[in-house]
Amino acid sequence: MSRKNETGKPFYLNKWFIIIIVLLAFAIIGKLSGKGSKKDTTAAKETKPAIEETQKNEPTDIDFTTAELTEENIKPLVEKIFNAEVKNITIEDNNVDITYYKSSILSAKSEVKENAKKTVKFLEQIYKNPDINEVWLYEQADVMDEKGAESADTIITFNTNKETVADANWDNVYSLVSSDYEKLNGIAVGYTFSPAIGSELKK
Repeated sequence: MSRKNETGKPFYLNKWFIIIIVLLAFAIIGKLSGKGSKKDTTAAKETKPAIEETQKNEPTDIDFTTAELTEENIKPLVEKIFNAEVKNITIEDNNVDITYYKSSILSAKSEVKENAKKTVKFLEQIYKNPDINEVWLYEQADVMDEKGAESADTIITFNTNKETVADANWDNVYSLVSSDYEKLNGIAVGYTFSPAIGSELKK
């Protein structure tokens, strides 16, 4: 003789049965969503090599060993290395004058230190060109005057020439400049700062 339900209800209307069904439903949904995420991961893995292949095919840096000294060739190099907006590039008789603008600087000391290292990296690339003679670099940034007004002003001026950088070991120069920005004078014809930057460096 079968045992009757104590409540008199069919078994599928009891709480325990409903709870079991709900738990089973959650388990099935969980498994299905897990498979979906695995598919997504597989798709991402398949897409990654394609992206990497695209990046490999992108144009590389201009090789100044063979590239001409033109504004079109120099501008991307300045923008990349100095992370700055190029204001002007003048090329005359294989002498290059470059003015670029930094929208923000953390402090005078940190900017001068970073600028020195970036200048070495830039010179290493540009002097691969056998024809280039002088290079002048003017870094501009917003400077506040005594009345609180801000205006773009040249804060760092650097210039050098082919003779001064001849036989430079760029890796060693970079190491020297990284520890002391004043070592940049070793490959400079001129290296000066604006009065505002100069006074900050003396503190």
